[in-house]
Amino acid sequence: MSKGLSRSDNVLARYDEPAAAMHVVAAKLASHGFDFHGPDWEEGRRLTVTNLRDTTCEITVEDHGLVVWEYWPEAGNNADPEKITSLVMRLLSDDGVDPAGRRLERTTPTSCLKGLVGCELKGRGLAVCLDVYEDHVAYEVAAEIVVTNPVRPERGQVRVTDDGALMWECGCWDGAGSDTAAVAEKIVSILATDIEDGYVRHDGVALAGSGRGNG
Repeated sequence: MSKGLSRSDNVLARYDEPAAAMHVVAAKLASHGFDFHGPDWEEGRRLTVTNLRDTTCEITVEDHGLVVWEYWPEAGNNADPEKITSLVMRLLSDDGVDPAGRRLERTTPTSCLKGLVGCELKGRGLAVCLDVYEDHVAYEVAAEIVVTNPVRPERGQVRVTDDGALMWECGCWDGAGSDTAAVAEKIVSILATDIEDGYVRHDGVALAGSGRGNG
């Protein structure tokens, strides 16, 4: 644990104090049974969840309201495109369920996860673009899709890669920052549901209040 920030912190600091928004998220994580460590220096704003096995889960909460959630379960290249699609819909809208019960099948073992997810999300009315990065030193190319909701711009954007990594950024496009408590509630609700579904593994006791609500 770092510099006065621990799993048991439950005090919601005033929003006009340094790191107050981060402490709101920390308190929400702690109340739902998540262990984490805080930043290694006073100016840092990143929380790392430590009791999710083989899963990267980091939340950066800037004082001005930007929140970045990086989430990468161990499924990796075997990640279920339907699961990723549902997760993105849940973050960018109020819909996380496929109403038609449609399954997104990989046509070949090398089918592109981000392509399947991107096409499905575009069909549901979200805006999808491709971001390509060129490494002119190693002569490699990497790409990811960037997804936004035109009717809910305050939900920010989600980036998805072919290995199942997801990054949600919100609170920096409308200039008003994010509702930090609501964002934290959304994140812990998704984590709790994924643990219940067996999508990620949780060390320790069952989570408090780990129902399937959409948060």
